[in-house]
Amino acid sequence: LEEKISQRSWKNQKGKQRYLADFNTYLKFNEILNAFWAVATESQKLFYFPLYFWWNLTAILPLRVTEFLLTPRDCLDIGDKGENVLTVRRTRLKGGFKKVAYRIAEDYEYKKYIINESLSAELRSYIKATDKMRKTEIGTLFLQSPHFKYVGRKVPFKSRYYNYENLRICLA
Repeated sequence: LEEKISQRSWKNQKGKQRYLADFNTYLKFNEILNAFWAVATESQKLFYFPLYFWWNLTAILPLRVTEFLLTPRDCLDIGDKGENVLTVRRTRLKGGFKKVAYRIAEDYEYKKYIINESLSAELRSYIKATDKMRKTEIGTLFLQSPHFKYVGRKVPFKSRYYNYENLRICLA
């Protein structure tokens, strides 16, 4: 009965229901990613870090892709009790079904979350390995240099930050 109700509600919406893979597929992907990460070279880790971090972070903290990609470069702190604190940008929702434009300074607010030691260690490692590379114009965590170096191209002149297309290529 719940399935019928769910199907009916999707029929009333504009657009199509998205297809989600079988639950075992997610577990298998996690297993493969962790096995790969254990033997990856430094250049592979720099290229795949956004995907690795996305997978591990969003398992505990749901984030929109844009919010994730706008994670500030100085995102990791130590809290009052010694915990690892991650700062991310969260969207101030504007609502409605019309097209909406977002500006980083005005429409995103900083939120802090405690993350585990293993994830913060990987984050520290990425920040340290990319410390001397050219930073993005908007001060985001992920840099384009490792991405384009891995695929054998120069960073395009007009490219300002690591974006959704870069992440999609990494996943592919």
